[in-house]
Amino acid sequence: MCRRPVSLGFARGDEARGDSVSRVLNVLRFKRRDSAIHVLDPRSKFMLLVALSVASLILADPVTLLALLAVEAIILKAAKCLRDWLASLRGLLLMLAVIFALNYLTLPSHRLFTSLAMTVRFLDLATAFSIFFLTTTPDELATALEASGVPRDYTLMFTMSLRFVPTLARDLQTVADALKSRGLELEKGGLRERLRNYVYLLVPLIIYELRRSLMVAEALEARGFGAVRRVEPYYELKLKERDYAVIALSWAFIAALAYLSLSGCYGALLAEMLAYWP
Repeated sequence: MCRRPVSLGFARGDEARGDSVSRVLNVLRFKRRDSAIHVLDPRSKFMLLVALSVASLILADPVTLLALLAVEAIILKAAKCLRDWLASLRGLLLMLAVIFALNYLTLPSHRLFTSLAMTVRFLDLATAFSIFFLTTTPDELATALEASGVPRDYTLMFTMSLRFVPTLARDLQTVADALKSRGLELEKGGLRERLRNYVYLLVPLIIYELRRSLMVAEALEARGFGAVRRVEPYYELKLKERDYAVIALSWAFIAALAYLSLSGCYGALLAEMLAYWP
């Protein structure tokens, strides 16, 4: 006798929420590709990140910010990570909508212009960090930080935090699924009831992560971490001609934007856009 499988009511919605979280966290996951961006020194890629971030903060209109987003998309295409970025973009749609709505409802004037600019600015910043983390391994980042003089303890703390962000998301989903399989509906009821339900989620999650941190600490102690003050790196980073070119272009880009902003040229362009904006 065949029985039809029983589907729980929360399964599809929970999978959608879990997929959304996974898409957003994919921005911080390294993707191994054979591209011209992956072979760059992490210090030159960090300088590119600084240049794109500074440009996102200086520009204040949706037209030039969209042009900057197109440049970032070209870089992602060169890194062969454009599809990964587009997949993570689906998880950011809700946050982008919230940013647009908050600006549109609270600004006294030029609401549409400024709301679009703030939304695209956030997307530009997120894309700039995507370029860096999709093309740089945590080991390369740690080596670059140590080569820049950052203490090894802080380097380990920073790189491990990046490594365990996707792990934390998986643990959260595992604990949530375990609680829901026992009949706890996290999304049911009012705000107070939902907050009380999430307390049941946080307690096992905190215990789970404390156990993981103890395991990591024991593993580091077993490998002699901190026994010597200076450790020779497995490989040394060396800047090549392409790295110097990327650094020079990044500095030139920042200098050009600073000149346009301080000289008033960009301010005049911005005022003209606002005059003709509907």
